[in-house]
Amino acid sequence: MTIALERVTRINGIDNGHRHLVLDDVSLIFPEGRSIGILGTRGSGKSSLIKVLGGVLRPTAGRVVRHTRVSFPVGSFGWMNRFMTGRENLRFLARLYGIPANPIIDFVAEVSGLGSALDQHVGAYSGEKRSRLAFATSYAVPFDTYLADEFLVGGPPDFRDICKDLVRQRQKHSTIILATRSPALVRMYCDVGGILHDGRIQLYDSVQDAVMEYSALMAMQSSDEGGDGAGSDMPVEGFWNEGQVADAL
Repeated sequence: MTIALERVTRINGIDNGHRHLVLDDVSLIFPEGRSIGILGTRGSGKSSLIKVLGGVLRPTAGRVVRHTRVSFPVGSFGWMNRFMTGRENLRFLARLYGIPANPIIDFVAEVSGLGSALDQHVGAYSGEKRSRLAFATSYAVPFDTYLADEFLVGGPPDFRDICKDLVRQRQKHSTIILATRSPALVRMYCDVGGILHDGRIQLYDSVQDAVMEYSALMAMQSSDEGGDGAGSDMPVEGFWNEGQVADAL
């Protein structure tokens, strides 16, 4: 088993009075060894779902069961310390997960093509360099389950091709859970389709069934609905709380 939701409810914004029901008493086992694409419109709570699955957000009720090593969101660079070099950040990551640092560093150096930039402070990186470091690092760690909030590949075209190859390799041995607004991404990478809507998750027998239902849902919604509450197109931020960071130092 990868991840299971047991009667999970998640309500955002309880403290500020603007309540948003993301998950409503959801019980679901995500199939192991599959690539699962969860489609959702803006504001449906896709980013919050990924955070709940990864442990950043706690359920308001119910529990999340994990018998697997779960990734931080693919392509996320919020975990990086901008005052540390790329290499130092990778050593920190390896220590956090209790794995050897050198294989991770070697993998990222080869895949990212950053060269001497790995010994520069991340705060000085261009957007392209941050993207190369973030995506290469995501696939450097041997996770059982990879979580993705909109993104599975990134960076310039030549690097995106490398990322696509890495996704295919990881799909052979790992589960991927992608939350996205893009039916094209689900068709390209996933063999299980689902929809997050009104706090419920529905999985379908085929990706095409999910895409068709999602298209119908989109057609019914008015064009002036609000944006996704978790930051729309940007990856969610770091995946560790202060206690975990302190324990790793």
